[in-house]
Amino acid sequence: MSGNEFEWQVYGSGDVSQSGLILDQSSTVWNSSGYGLYYIRWQSFTAGVTKNFLKISVALTHAKTYFGTFPVGSYYKFYIYNTSGGIPTTLLATSINSVDYGKLPLNQTIWVDFDFNIALTSGTKYAIVSQQTDVRYYVGWAFSNTSNYANGNAGYYSQGIFQQWTNFDNTFKTYYEQITAGSEFNQESSIKIEQRKRFL
Repeated sequence: MSGNEFEWQVYGSGDVSQSGLILDQSSTVWNSSGYGLYYIRWQSFTAGVTKNFLKISVALTHAKTYFGTFPVGSYYKFYIYNTSGGIPTTLLATSINSVDYGKLPLNQTIWVDFDFNIALTSGTKYAIVSQQTDVRYYVGWAFSNTSNYANGNAGYYSQGIFQQWTNFDNTFKTYYEQITAGSEFNQESSIKIEQRKRFL
């Protein structure tokens, strides 16, 4: 006795890209925070990879109110500049988000994220530049008065000129996007079905 059977062969493939944030450069030690006087401050760093950078984190301290009532719309914002001789020169990018003073916890130093989307080049020195919209309030960028980062330095902006501090480093972390490709069979995968007839 013989019969017929149908055999089905299913083939599937799917390429899936996954992205994540990888820490590149950092200076994470502080023993003070800068308030008031130099409300535009900066920290240079040297990119370790040629990648798309998506985030910079800095440690901010909200210590106390200096004058009056907290004004609405007072915030911290950050920028990335090109440098020449380690000094900021031309603006490259502005942080996508800003942080309202009122959202920072009082008498604490916390890491705050600022989002970017900018391609940086390995071995090139850039500068992170801060700006506060109101200098009357003691919200400071935490820093160390000893050098903790070998590939950059801190500074401030005064009378229209970027000035450099020696043996100072502001806190910062830079993160780039790492995209990895993988294979996974899912609803987005291509499917090929072959029908074969077997004779028994």
